[in-house]
Amino acid sequence: MSICTGRTINESPAFANTRTLAVIFMRPPTSTFIISIIVSLFVNCSSDNNGKSKHIKINDSVYNKNYLVDSVPSLQFFLTLNEDEKGIDSMSKSDEPLYKEIDSIAKLDKMIDINLMPYRNFSTNRSRIYFSSYKENDLELSDSSDLLKEGLATECGCITKNDTIFISMSFGYFGGGGFNINIFKSGFTSSYSQYIDQNLKLFKTKITDDFSDNFSVDNKFQFLILDKNPSLKKDEQLTGFLTFTTNCYFERKGDKLDTNYVKGHLYFTCKTK
Repeated sequence: MSICTGRTINESPAFANTRTLAVIFMRPPTSTFIISIIVSLFVNCSSDNNGKSKHIKINDSVYNKNYLVDSVPSLQFFLTLNEDEKGIDSMSKSDEPLYKEIDSIAKLDKMIDINLMPYRNFSTNRSRIYFSSYKENDLELSDSSDLLKEGLATECGCITKNDTIFISMSFGYFGGGGFNINIFKSGFTSSYSQYIDQNLKLFKTKITDDFSDNFSVDNKFQFLILDKNPSLKKDEQLTGFLTFTTNCYFERKGDKLDTNYVKGHLYFTCKTK
């Protein structure tokens, strides 16, 4: 069955087919995304509060409305910064004097929203993303590279508003994309977005739409584990693991129109604002 048709909905996080996730990481194959790597990550078991190993059943072909509160699979693997992440964390800490100056100004000027400022401590406000790009159910694989072999490191922002936590993880410079998760008491939603610079209108999410230089699609399949029940309040450290498969989008390649989707998993941790 094509990934672009049909969807199975799971009202509760009861899953089957415990397995090891082996994924290909790739920035989607546009002119601005050409890096790809193969990454294997074992996520089929975790430890409970007593340190005993237990299995978490994952089915990445089901749309789960609810999140699961449990031990995050291979959490220590994520919490240990790799070399790229250590570099980003060092730079974020070096900017602390600037952030303190902004804080002082914000106390006098109410027009400044410090929630829109970059997060100060990267180590506690970050994500690590592994994902694959597919065209018509075939894996799109470009030039292999050891760069980012431990996952794509990004900042992660968590904003609490109206009993919802808005989590965003973005990447890219001259074109890029990102993942978003919205968490509320009754469940969660997740999505993927992408944009391209130079005013190149290559994308659409419906055949009848006009082409655009950006798009956003909800996830067709999703599964989320959180390390705790979110309070939906500020100053809470929240850590999670998401598997996802996006709905399809269309990309113009010369005279052709490709049907694409993105699939993978990610870790995140952030302090809510």
